[in-house]
Amino acid sequence: MSRELKKTDQNKIILFDKLSGTRLELYYRTVTAEDRIKYKSAILENLTKSRDIEETINLQLVWSEKIITGFKKGDFTLEGKPISSNSEDSDYYQGWFGVLKDTATDILLSVVETLLGETNFVVRENPLPFEKS
Repeated sequence: MSRELKKTDQNKIILFDKLSGTRLELYYRTVTAEDRIKYKSAILENLTKSRDIEETINLQLVWSEKIITGFKKGDFTLEGKPISSNSEDSDYYQGWFGVLKDTATDILLSVVETLLGETNFVVRENPLPFEKS
């Protein structure tokens, strides 16, 4: 699968939720270079000046609201009923982000860290001389 470079609000990220034992599909808008710079600067500034981890987590939640655009219907329920983040769906729940922020903060933080943190890693084709192949 290739990485789409066109900006859209319907990028998809799939997380495995250990609490429910299921895969969750969330949607997000394309993250830009400006977003990454602002996010990392805000986090660094906060940690340098105040060292307040609660404030830093709140910053991450603010950023999650800026980039997460929804989720796949059926991946979340409220009082046993499926909710939707799609305003055209009959199961649309207007406060979907607020309820996620209140009860699924772990999911929001995982998405933010995945999208705005380190998003990739280097793969070596050949092992180093001291590594076993």
